[in-house]
Amino acid sequence: MNEGIPISRPLHVPAAQRARRGAWIVPLAVICCWGLVASSPITVSMVTVFLFAGLHNWFELRFFLERMPARWGTMSAYFSVALGGVLLLSVTSIVLVWSGWTTATSLSVWLTGVVLWGASLLIMNADSSDWTSRLLWLPPALLLVACVWLFPYVLSVALVYLHPCIGFCVLTQELRRRRPQWKPLVMMTLGLLPVLLIALCCLPFDSATVSSSNEMSQTLARHAGAGVIPWISNTQSIAIHAFLELLHYAVWIVAIPLLSYRATAWSLAAVPLMKRSQTWAYIVPALLALCSLLCVALWGGLLVDYLLVRQIYFTVAIVHVLAEIPFVIRGWRT
Repeated sequence: MNEGIPISRPLHVPAAQRARRGAWIVPLAVICCWGLVASSPITVSMVTVFLFAGLHNWFELRFFLERMPARWGTMSAYFSVALGGVLLLSVTSIVLVWSGWTTATSLSVWLTGVVLWGASLLIMNADSSDWTSRLLWLPPALLLVACVWLFPYVLSVALVYLHPCIGFCVLTQELRRRRPQWKPLVMMTLGLLPVLLIALCCLPFDSATVSSSNEMSQTLARHAGAGVIPWISNTQSIAIHAFLELLHYAVWIVAIPLLSYRATAWSLAAVPLMKRSQTWAYIVPALLALCSLLCVALWGGLLVDYLLVRQIYFTVAIVHVLAEIPFVIRGWRT
């Protein structure tokens, strides 16, 4: 009697386990970014802004269009306050910077406007049936306003470093919707960021690389808020800023598009505003085309006069910094 030859079957790996394996690319990418910055912070800071600053603005605009509802409905007041605040605060910031009137008082007034605007969005986004949950945002907002008037320059620099964290918030929201199995490892990686930042502060960077005679390094140090914290050198400030910016660009250019878009980035069929009217069907691609032209213009300008164009970009970039806030606040409700 012949016995049948056993047929080996391939080991079955659950789909959830296969999906979790892909999450390991996140900590690996973070470690690679840290290594690049640690090896040459000034070079990485220059190259990162040149390659990715304009490009990440395009992907941010594409994400905002994806998340903007075609009809605001009951959220019309929220989006009106959001867009109005972005325009008013952005124009005010640009005027203050280019007029040179960046005194402690003017900075405190502007930051107070940002805090009150953000608090109003949080209150409007809270559960409309529970006024208690809305009023809970007032005490921390008023406390933050007091801190703004006590330490305006410190909180201004804090805004520079908190800006990349907005991208991390959007990433966690998208993981919750699209890849919940990735979220534990990604959150653990984000939790290790303070350790990596402290490690950058402990590296023995050559302090001579940022000298008073080097205009490039001084510009990078100024954009990184160097000098606010006395025990952190200029080069360490540049390294911290470059590391966070590099992660910020990676989140917006790579991670969020892979998670968020229903199709490719250039496919606009799933954008809600495209279905609102024929006019909006022309406005949406026109906005993206204009942003593409500005991105190319930024590349060309940085090649011609890097310092001047970088200064202009970081001044105008307050627009997209503020524009991210309403979508992050709204994202926690959806």
